[in-house]
This record gives sequence, C-alpha cells and structure tokens, in this order.
Amino acid sequence: MQNLEKETVLSLAVRYGREDLTQMLLNAGAKANHSDQDGMTPLMLASRNGTVAMMMLLLAHQADTTVSNMSEYMALHFAACNGQIKIVQALVRAGANVVFAREYIIGLTPLMSAVAYGHIDLVRYLLPVCLKYDSEDMEITSEEGYTALNLARAVCELLLTLQTLIAIQSNAAISTLPSASARDSGVSPIAFLNTVEPHS
Repeated sequence: MQNLEKETVLSLAVRYGREDLTQMLLNAGAKANHSDQDGMTPLMLASRNGTVAMMMLLLAHQADTTVSNMSEYMALHFAACNGQIKIVQALVRAGANVVFAREYIIGLTPLMSAVAYGHIDLVRYLLPVCLKYDSEDMEITSEEGYTALNLARAVCELLLTLQTLIAIQSNAAISTLPSASARDSGVSPIAFLNTVEPHS
C-alpha cells in the first residue's frame, strides 16, 4: 500500500518515529529498501531524522546502505550533513561507502559534507576512515574542483575570521588563535581542527 508520493506504511512509520510500528511491519515482511518517488528509503529517513534505534532496526532487516536517492544522496550523506556521528559510525560499520560523491548538485562526499557543515567531531572520525582507502579516493573533487582538504581549509579560515571578530568585539585577547603569519606559513587545517572544540 502506497500514497500518492509512493510512500509505504513503513516509510511513514520511520518518518514519524514509530519504532514499535516499524518493528511490527518489518517482522510482517515489509520491504526495508522500498523507495518513494524521490528515491528516499526508510534508512535515509532514519538517518536524516537522527533516530539511531530506528536505523539499527532497519539495518538488522538488511536495509541497503549503498543506494542513493534522486539527488544522489545516500543515507550516509544525510547523517553527515546533520552531524549525526553515532548514525555515521553505525552506517560505516554496516558497509556504507564513505567516498561516494553525489554528482547531481556539487559532487560532495560524506566527508566533504561534514566539513562544509562544520561538524568538526564528525570530520575527526571520518578522516582516518577515508584514509584507509586508496590515496586517489582522497583526491575526489566536487564539480567546482574542491577536495575535502580544500573545504577544510576554507572552513578553518572562516573560523579564524569569526573567532577574531568575536575576540575584537568582546575586547578579549586572541592568544589561543594561530597568528596570521603562522597561518600563512602553512598551518594545517587538520591541525587547526584539533584545536577547535566540537559542538555539544
């Protein structure tokens, strides 16, 4: 049974966080990988909504981590954009492709998405995971020619600028920030990420 958007009862149960109904439907044989008219699967909905228990339930019923929707987003992209580190970790353990780039919009990998949205703790987790792949995979670029490192550098520059402005506004010393000369001489974006506290 589907509605006009080709959503099944399972998709709606996941969308509205009904774990009990989701469990019942899956046990009754509902298809965990059915997609709606936009290509959204229940796993993508759970990843986007940040419901870890729901996602684990779907994975236990063979939900596919590798499929993408009409915009070439996988479940991992949704979790990375929203900074859902526990969901990202579970998806990676389940075999999600960490270097898949969605080409429809700007070709971002999950790591690039985490960098672009400023989820520093997630970047710290994904970076060593991605480094396990071939070095060529780490050179994947967006349609505009940016790699994850390029994006990280841009984010770090923005963070430096923002922190400087805040410090000036509050008349505080900026002793914790790398100096402009240090930055210009090659301060690593990854090293700078390690000095920034993740969001609580």
